[in-house]
Amino acid sequence: RSLGAEMTLADLADVGLQTPSLAHDALDQLLAIASTQTEVPVFIALDEVNTLWCNTSYRDQEDKILPANRFRLVRSFLPFFEGQASLAKGWVVGATSYMEVRFMPKDLKTRLNPPPAIPLANPLLAQDPNVGKPSVELPFDVAKVDRLSSAEAWGLMNFYQKTSVVTTPLTDGLVAKKWVYANGNPRQMFAGVTTYF
Repeated sequence: RSLGAEMTLADLADVGLQTPSLAHDALDQLLAIASTQTEVPVFIALDEVNTLWCNTSYRDQEDKILPANRFRLVRSFLPFFEGQASLAKGWVVGATSYMEVRFMPKDLKTRLNPPPAIPLANPLLAQDPNVGKPSVELPFDVAKVDRLSSAEAWGLMNFYQKTSVVTTPLTDGLVAKKWVYANGNPRQMFAGVTTYF
Protein backbone atom coordinates (compact mmCIF):
# COMPACT_ATOMS: atom_id res chain seq x y z
CA ARG A 1 0.00 0.00 0.00
CA SER A 2 1.05 3.57 -0.46
CA LEU A 3 0.06 6.64 1.51
CA GLY A 4 -1.27 9.80 -0.02
CA ALA A 5 0.61 13.06 0.48
CA GLU A 6 -2.07 14.31 2.86
CA MET A 7 -1.74 11.33 5.20
CA THR A 8 0.03 11.53 8.56
CA LEU A 9 2.33 9.31 10.61
CA ALA A 10 -0.76 8.27 12.57
CA ASP A 11 -2.24 7.00 9.30
CA LEU A 12 0.97 5.06 8.64
CA ALA A 13 0.81 3.51 12.11
CA ASP A 14 -2.84 2.63 11.47
CA VAL A 15 -1.85 0.77 8.30
CA GLY A 16 0.53 -1.35 10.36
CA LEU A 17 -2.10 -1.98 13.02
CA GLN A 18 -4.85 -2.91 10.58
CA THR A 19 -2.64 -4.97 8.25
CA PRO A 20 -0.32 -7.26 10.26
CA SER A 21 1.59 -8.35 7.16
CA LEU A 22 2.66 -4.71 6.67
CA ALA A 23 3.38 -3.97 10.34
CA HIS A 24 7.18 -4.18 10.04
CA ASP A 25 7.23 -2.17 6.82
CA ALA A 26 5.07 0.49 8.48
CA LEU A 27 7.38 0.59 11.51
CA ASP A 28 10.50 0.90 9.34
CA GLN A 29 8.90 3.72 7.36
CA LEU A 30 7.74 5.45 10.51
CA LEU A 31 11.25 5.30 12.01
CA ALA A 32 12.80 6.52 8.75
CA ILE A 33 10.45 9.52 8.59
CA ALA A 34 10.76 10.27 12.31
CA SER A 35 14.56 10.14 12.07
CA THR A 36 14.62 13.06 9.66
CA GLN A 37 12.14 15.17 11.66
CA THR A 38 13.69 18.51 12.60
CA GLU A 39 10.70 20.54 13.79
CA VAL A 40 9.42 18.34 16.61
CA PRO A 41 11.78 16.29 18.84
CA VAL A 42 11.43 12.52 18.48
CA PHE A 43 11.76 10.25 21.49
CA ILE A 44 12.58 6.53 21.11
CA ALA A 45 12.54 4.61 24.39
CA LEU A 46 12.99 0.87 24.88
CA ASP A 47 12.81 -1.03 28.13
CA GLU A 48 15.13 -4.02 28.66
CA VAL A 49 17.28 -2.66 25.84
CA ASN A 50 19.97 -5.23 26.63
CA THR A 51 17.74 -7.93 25.16
CA LEU A 52 18.61 -6.53 21.72
CA TRP A 53 21.98 -8.29 22.04
CA CYS A 54 20.73 -11.49 23.67
CA ASN A 55 19.85 -14.95 22.50
CA THR A 56 16.14 -15.64 22.30
CA SER A 57 14.09 -18.66 23.31
CA TYR A 58 13.45 -19.45 19.63
CA ARG A 59 15.33 -21.93 17.46
CA ASP A 60 15.92 -22.21 13.73
CA GLN A 61 15.29 -25.26 11.57
CA GLU A 62 18.66 -26.69 12.62
CA ASP A 63 17.65 -26.36 16.29
CA LYS A 64 20.14 -23.56 16.90
CA ILE A 65 19.13 -20.76 19.25
CA LEU A 66 18.36 -17.57 17.36
CA PRO A 67 20.01 -14.33 18.49
CA ALA A 68 17.67 -11.36 18.87
CA ASN A 69 19.14 -9.57 15.85
CA ARG A 70 17.64 -12.25 13.60
CA PHE A 71 14.22 -10.74 14.30
CA ARG A 72 12.98 -7.89 12.19
CA LEU A 73 11.56 -5.90 15.10
CA VAL A 74 14.97 -5.90 16.78
CA ARG A 75 16.72 -4.99 13.51
CA SER A 76 14.46 -1.93 13.25
CA PHE A 77 15.66 -0.48 16.56
CA LEU A 78 19.18 -1.91 16.93
CA PRO A 79 20.88 0.65 14.64
CA PHE A 80 19.79 3.47 16.96
CA PHE A 81 21.58 1.80 19.87
CA GLU A 82 24.72 0.79 17.95
CA GLY A 83 25.41 4.19 16.43
CA GLN A 84 24.44 3.22 12.87
CA ALA A 85 21.28 5.37 12.89
CA SER A 86 20.44 8.61 14.63
CA LEU A 87 17.69 11.17 14.99
CA ALA A 88 17.93 14.57 13.39
CA LYS A 89 16.28 16.00 16.50
CA GLY A 90 15.46 14.03 19.63
CA TRP A 91 16.66 11.34 22.00
CA VAL A 92 17.14 7.59 22.00
CA VAL A 93 16.93 6.07 25.47
CA GLY A 94 17.32 2.47 26.57
CA ALA A 95 16.43 1.32 30.06
CA THR A 96 17.92 -1.72 31.69
CA SER A 97 18.63 -3.15 35.08
CA TYR A 98 22.08 -4.39 36.00
CA MET A 99 20.43 -6.79 38.42
CA GLU A 100 18.96 -8.73 35.48
CA VAL A 101 21.97 -10.94 34.76
CA ARG A 102 19.91 -13.29 32.60
CA PHE A 103 19.73 -10.52 30.00
CA MET A 104 23.42 -9.65 30.07
CA PRO A 105 25.16 -11.18 27.04
CA LYS A 106 28.97 -11.32 26.89
CA ASP A 107 29.37 -8.66 24.21
CA LEU A 108 27.19 -6.23 26.18
CA LYS A 109 29.21 -6.92 29.33
CA THR A 110 32.30 -6.00 27.32
CA ARG A 111 30.68 -2.75 26.18
CA LEU A 112 29.74 -1.88 29.75
CA ASN A 113 32.93 -3.02 31.46
CA PRO A 114 32.98 -2.16 34.25
CA PRO A 115 29.20 -2.08 34.58
CA PRO A 116 27.90 1.27 35.78
CA ALA A 117 26.50 1.49 39.28
CA ILE A 118 24.44 4.09 41.03
CA PRO A 119 26.23 5.91 43.87
CA LEU A 120 25.26 4.35 47.16
CA ALA A 121 23.19 6.49 49.51
CA ASN A 122 24.40 4.60 52.58
CA PRO A 123 27.76 6.24 53.54
CA LEU A 124 29.01 3.06 55.22
CA LEU A 125 28.50 1.06 52.04
CA ALA A 126 29.84 3.87 49.88
CA GLN A 127 33.17 3.66 51.71
CA ASP A 128 33.37 -0.14 51.60
CA PRO A 129 36.18 -1.15 49.18
CA ASN A 130 34.41 -4.45 48.46
CA VAL A 131 31.36 -2.71 47.01
CA GLY A 132 31.37 -1.81 43.31
CA LYS A 133 31.87 1.88 42.62
CA PRO A 134 30.13 3.87 39.87
CA SER A 135 31.91 4.07 36.55
CA VAL A 136 32.34 7.56 35.17
CA GLU A 137 33.94 6.64 31.82
CA LEU A 138 30.94 5.51 29.81
CA PRO A 139 29.67 6.72 26.42
CA PHE A 140 26.26 7.42 27.95
CA ASP A 141 24.71 8.72 31.14
CA VAL A 142 23.44 6.51 33.93
CA ALA A 143 20.27 7.84 35.51
CA LYS A 144 18.89 6.87 38.87
CA VAL A 145 15.14 6.35 38.72
CA ASP A 146 13.35 7.15 41.96
CA ARG A 147 10.99 4.64 43.52
CA LEU A 148 7.29 5.17 42.92
CA SER A 149 5.35 7.39 45.26
CA SER A 150 2.07 6.03 46.64
CA ALA A 151 0.15 8.16 44.11
CA GLU A 152 2.29 6.82 41.25
CA ALA A 153 1.75 3.27 42.53
CA TRP A 154 -2.00 3.86 42.42
CA GLY A 155 -1.71 5.17 38.85
CA LEU A 156 0.36 2.14 37.82
CA MET A 157 -2.11 -0.30 39.35
CA ASN A 158 -4.98 1.58 37.70
CA PHE A 159 -3.20 1.20 34.35
CA TYR A 160 -2.71 -2.52 35.00
CA GLN A 161 -6.42 -2.89 35.71
CA LYS A 162 -7.45 -1.02 32.54
CA THR A 163 -5.17 -3.26 30.48
CA SER A 164 -6.49 -6.41 32.23
CA VAL A 165 -3.17 -7.24 33.88
CA VAL A 166 -5.01 -6.91 37.20
CA THR A 167 -8.57 -8.20 37.20
CA THR A 168 -9.48 -7.73 40.87
CA PRO A 169 -11.08 -4.48 42.08
CA LEU A 170 -8.54 -1.91 43.22
CA THR A 171 -8.71 -0.84 46.83
CA ASP A 172 -6.48 1.42 48.87
CA GLY A 173 -5.39 -1.63 50.86
CA LEU A 174 -4.46 -3.70 47.80
CA VAL A 175 -2.45 -0.91 46.18
CA ALA A 176 -0.70 -0.06 49.46
CA LYS A 177 0.15 -3.73 50.00
CA LYS A 178 1.69 -4.14 46.54
CA TRP A 179 3.54 -0.84 46.88
CA VAL A 180 5.00 -1.70 50.31
CA TYR A 181 5.97 -5.25 49.31
CA ALA A 182 7.77 -3.91 46.23
CA ASN A 183 9.38 -1.04 48.17
CA GLY A 184 8.18 1.26 45.39
CA ASN A 185 10.07 -0.64 42.68
CA PRO A 186 7.85 -0.76 39.56
CA ARG A 187 9.42 -3.98 38.29
CA GLN A 188 8.70 -5.72 41.57
CA MET A 189 5.16 -4.33 41.58
CA PHE A 190 4.63 -5.85 38.14
CA ALA A 191 6.06 -9.14 39.34
CA GLY A 192 3.77 -8.97 42.36
CA VAL A 193 0.63 -8.77 40.25
CA THR A 194 1.68 -11.32 37.61
CA THR A 195 3.21 -14.01 39.84
CA TYR A 196 0.36 -16.46 39.37
CA PHE A 197 -0.16 -15.93 35.62
